[in-house]
Order: sequence, then structure tokens, then C-alpha cells
Amino acid sequence: MINKAQHRNQCLTKYHRLKAKVVKIRFHDLRHTVATLMLSLNINPRVVKEILGHSDIRVTLDTYIHVLPSVHKETAKKFGSMLFG
Repeated sequence: MINKAQHRNQCLTKYHRLKAKVVKIRFHDLRHTVATLMLSLNINPRVVKEILGHSDIRVTLDTYIHVLPSVHKETAKKFGSMLFG
């Protein structure tokens, strides 16, 4: 059962969110966004795994495999520049 204070807080939260035009997202969506951004910045997948608390690196890699092609492309460019100037 929601008391008056909780109801008032919920209403104020909804009002401020609407006024600021901020979309309500789930915590899981925010977590997924952070992981995707970290991998796109070439942060080591093992570090991302540890931050997310995945028990196995395969969970991280299987979940965020869509980010890795761009990471691989950027890595290849950097390595090519290192080798060939």
C-alpha cells in the first residue's frame, strides 16, 4: 500500500521527468548502454566483464558481440599505423 508521501513523491518524479523531457528507462538499459560505450572505446572486455559482474567472459562477449566489429576495425587501423607509419 502506498502512503501519501510515497504517492506525492511518485507524482513529483513523473512531473519533473515530463518537464525535463527525460524518458524513463530501465536500469538494465542503462547498464547495457554503459557496457556498449566502454567496448566501443576499446576498453578491455575483461574489464567490462568485471564491472558488469559477469561470471564468464563469454557472457560479456556473446552479449556485446555487435560492438566488437567496430572495435576490431579501429584496432586494425592503429596496428597498421604502428607498423607502416
